Amino acid sequence: MLASFQASGTHYYFKHYQVDDGLLHNNVTSIIQDKLGFIWVGTRGGLNRFDGHNFKHHIIPSNNSGANYIRIVREDNDGFIWVGTQMGLFKFDPVSESFRQFNLLPFLNIRDLKIDSKNNLWIIANANLYKYDQSSSKLLAFDLSLTAFDIDNEGNIWLATIAGDIKKLDAQHHQTSDIPLASNEPFKHRAVTQIRHFGNNLLIGTMRGLFAYDSRTKTTTNILSRNEYGADIYVREIHTDGTTHYIATESGVFIYDVATNHTTHLKKIPGDSYSLNDNATYTVFADKNAGVWVGTFFGGLNYFSQEAGYFEKYYPLNTAGSISGNAVREICGDSSGNIWIGTEDAGINKLDVSTGKFTHINHQDPNTGLSYPNIHGLLVEGNHLLAGPFIHGFEVMDFRTGKVIDRHPWIRSEKNDISGMVMSIFKTADQRILVGTTGAGLHEYRLDLRSLSQIKPIPGNSFVYAIAEDHHGTIWTGSLYNGAFYFNPKTGEHGNISFNKVTDTVKNYYTVQGIYEDNQKSLWFATEGGGLVKLDSTRKLTKRFTTDEGFPTNNIYRVLEDDFGNLWISSLKGLICFNILTEKFHVYTKSNGLITDQFNYNSAYKDKNGKMYFGTVKGMIAFVPEDLLIKKKSPPPTYITKIQINNKDILPGDSSSLLKKSMLFTDSIVLNHRQASFNIEFAALDFSSPEVVKYKYRLEGLEKEWTYLSANRKAYFTGLPAGVYHFVVQAESNVGYWTGEEQHLTITVLPPFWKSLPAYLLYAVLVILLVSLAAYVYHQGIKRKNQRRLQLFELEKEREVYQAKIEFFTNIAHEIQTPLTLIKGPVEWALSQINDTDTVQRNLRLVEKNTDRLVALTTQLLDFRKMEIDQFGLNFVLLDINQILLNCVNNFRSQIEKKQLKLKLLLPDPHLKAPVDQEAFIKIVSNLLSNAVKYGNHHLAIRLFTVTGDSFKISITNDGEPIPPMYRKKIFEPFFRIPSHFALKGTGIGLSLAKSLAELHGGHLEIMEHAEQLTVFELTLPLDQQIAFQLNVKENLNDHERNIIDN
Repeated sequence: MLASFQASGTHYYFKHYQVDDGLLHNNVTSIIQDKLGFIWVGTRGGLNRFDGHNFKHHIIPSNNSGANYIRIVREDNDGFIWVGTQMGLFKFDPVSESFRQFNLLPFLNIRDLKIDSKNNLWIIANANLYKYDQSSSKLLAFDLSLTAFDIDNEGNIWLATIAGDIKKLDAQHHQTSDIPLASNEPFKHRAVTQIRHFGNNLLIGTMRGLFAYDSRTKTTTNILSRNEYGADIYVREIHTDGTTHYIATESGVFIYDVATNHTTHLKKIPGDSYSLNDNATYTVFADKNAGVWVGTFFGGLNYFSQEAGYFEKYYPLNTAGSISGNAVREICGDSSGNIWIGTEDAGINKLDVSTGKFTHINHQDPNTGLSYPNIHGLLVEGNHLLAGPFIHGFEVMDFRTGKVIDRHPWIRSEKNDISGMVMSIFKTADQRILVGTTGAGLHEYRLDLRSLSQIKPIPGNSFVYAIAEDHHGTIWTGSLYNGAFYFNPKTGEHGNISFNKVTDTVKNYYTVQGIYEDNQKSLWFATEGGGLVKLDSTRKLTKRFTTDEGFPTNNIYRVLEDDFGNLWISSLKGLICFNILTEKFHVYTKSNGLITDQFNYNSAYKDKNGKMYFGTVKGMIAFVPEDLLIKKKSPPPTYITKIQINNKDILPGDSSSLLKKSMLFTDSIVLNHRQASFNIEFAALDFSSPEVVKYKYRLEGLEKEWTYLSANRKAYFTGLPAGVYHFVVQAESNVGYWTGEEQHLTITVLPPFWKSLPAYLLYAVLVILLVSLAAYVYHQGIKRKNQRRLQLFELEKEREVYQAKIEFFTNIAHEIQTPLTLIKGPVEWALSQINDTDTVQRNLRLVEKNTDRLVALTTQLLDFRKMEIDQFGLNFVLLDINQILLNCVNNFRSQIEKKQLKLKLLLPDPHLKAPVDQEAFIKIVSNLLSNAVKYGNHHLAIRLFTVTGDSFKISITNDGEPIPPMYRKKIFEPFFRIPSHFALKGTGIGLSLAKSLAELHGGHLEIMEHAEQLTVFELTLPLDQQIAFQLNVKENLNDHERNIIDN
């Protein structure tokens, strides 16, 4: 039979929530659903709020042990939760998540509580009735001792007294009237526990059954009295949902349909994980989506969803009429509408669809029954069962007698002596029976001849896992690793299709487990490892659907088509509903009501009414596709239920002071920088299949794309920078039933103080001050450093000048001392030899010469002084430059001869004339010649030439020691002498004087680079001056350029 209870086509499969799942206590006493959609569960251990995933605990803070023994839970019109306990009444505020005790009824045992349309509380406390007017905060006590009561739609109160009387209280005038009950036994012997008003009737629950009272006929009917064991039915609670009444009793739950006067009993079945897990049921509640919640004494919370009931489940139980075996492999039907099931662990079962009961085909006697309980391949032909027992060939049983009438233990092909095992049995449109084997190819069975014959167009060594026939009559077979073979019995056409692409470098081999032709004439191949393959109606184009396209797995087993253009595909990971036209799909899993996610091979069947059956490794499921394709009209609400910072839950009013209200009522939150790592938890209140609800979220301000979640309900964020963010989350059904509305939360992350605007302003001021101070200090340092450098420079210059002066005057002293000595000697001698006239004349000439030298030296010093104080004036006269150069050379001829220098003088012809100051020009040339003769070793060259039309040059070259590059500028400074030349006498002012005189002429003097490391001084003077005198100068030079080489 069904492993559930069925009433009017409804199947009840319960989920169970206990302490291990987060419930505070397994003794559940009261259940409600609030306006937001949350389920509130009262237990002996406290109050629970359930969102489909987690139980949020709310413990009443009290030193009294009975304060959290909850008897009743109700929600008033303002959304407050009222909790009646053994130690009084408490008001819970969902916004602040806090309790407040109702002090007007302290420490009383609250038995029942209801709230009328005016938001008044009606309370049974210590068996007495009270009315609390919330608007005036007044409590009214009635002189009535009650066990139960109810409020009808008109505000009347229906009462059950301790004496067993039923009364009606006018809530407006506070007047009571008796309800006359006609019954064989008075209720005073039955102790009324519950009373419910509906229409013109009352349902009265007692410790000894359930009764219905019709106010029109004044009659009472006994609905329930005893259970199947003869025990009285103790009614704990009655919940009314339209015309359906749910009655929680000590014997399970009874569902009473007033319209049909039919009662369904839901109870615990040992070994059945989908039944109630405890018969002692204390409370029952139907939510907004017709889900049924049952609170038990030991079993915790039991829940049934109508959506989960769409999938009928068949699985083995220790009761008569249930299916035998878990691994359902073969499913087929007969002409009477029965379903035949072949299992891999318990033989064959027949399901009588009208009763829901199974009949097991005995296989114990191998002589008369089937040889083996593992069935591969099953077909009903008339009164015969054609089956393939595992490794026992092919057998035919007459199910009227239960005896096997034909056995074929060995199935071989002509080219293969190995016996093949039956894997599939198929009946064609022309009534031919085909048998697929492993390793022996495809065979045809003739029931009239009881014979098997090989079909040769299909390779004899192929493994035939699946057989199908298309609209052309072509037979298709699925192989182990060679794709699909086909042949047409009428045309003889046959061949093979491989599912590898031409571009594939590595060939993949997938076992074809199922073949199906849809109403568009396309073929679908279910492969193990290769996903689902489509071969279009032209039989030329293929398309593959795998995990790359979003399938949960590539292991596909069987395919069926419904009447709405959808393929239903069994797989290793759920049931796939695939739309042929749009190629969109949904995946149903155990969370959606399947018995398991893993289906079995070769196990799918569709009956004539469109109902589908699929075998799994844990039994069989059946469903009507139309029921699953109906969409919900409204989605469940989605809420942000929790925020955690550093893995700690943030609660309203806790030490963090972040939340003033519950997260359910919070639309914005402000975090400091130390709280910038957090996670947000959310939930859509879909209690039927919460595990597979799909979520997507994004944090606007951080990311633009959605993040999709399939197995998680938390969004994690780490180290968010300061800023304002908008968190958005949206939920949707995994099978397309609904798409929820977006839920929003604004999150502001404050920067640390050192990153705040005031801090930045302070930083700016400090930076400006620091920069100003640094600039001031820097400039002061630079100033001091420059002053120090200047002082050092001045000191160094003074030292150098002083040293130069010392050296200069030392040299001058030497220069003056020598001629003076030379003058003194001849003078003294002349005085002693005055009578020797010739000798005196010669010595006096020597005196004259040295005197001239002293005069020249002192004149040079005076000229240098004039240059320093800008008092040296020039008179430009047009002179013969050739003649002046020749005269200067002649003045140094004795020195040239003394050093044995080879002189080379190059003068232009005709003579070059230019305006120069004769005295200054001679001083320039004389200084240059003096240095050349003094420092030259073997050669001396002098050249006069014009460069352009406005200037001429004199080049004086010697082969003395080259002047180092570092001194080439300094040698023109006054008093500077190259250290290596200190051995030679000199003042250090000749070149400085020559350079200054050249510049006064409007020219320049410089030392030139020479490839042969010669020392070359080059004087450049203009050929024209603004003021020049024209004088006749006697020319002593030849008419052509002379080349003088003196030894």
